[in-house]
Amino acid sequence: MVFYFRDLLLLLTLVSALLVLPQKVVAAHLVRSVSCLNQVLFALNGEYCINEKKAVRMIDGFQIKPPEYGRRIENLFSLAGYEEEQACTCMKNLIDDVEKLVREV
Repeated sequence: MVFYFRDLLLLLTLVSALLVLPQKVVAAHLVRSVSCLNQVLFALNGEYCINEKKAVRMIDGFQIKPPEYGRRIENLFSLAGYEEEQACTCMKNLIDDVEKLVREV
């Protein structure tokens, strides 16, 4: 679960630097955070992530995943350009949901 803890670090960096970072940097951190969450979900389902671009779509077909994962990721990225704080809140909620799944397995 190394990726998961790295993701938490990225989230903390995002939240603490929201007022200082340009929008593009915040969006880049969100992309990396989603990538880390994807890796955790692939691992929880015993799968390998071969294609990053299709990862979220593949996760939607997994048995172990947060509710409405794909829709929530889409919403997060739609907020990333103009509502960074709300996007980070969405990311935190996703991280919390994935953390619950990790504890259950």
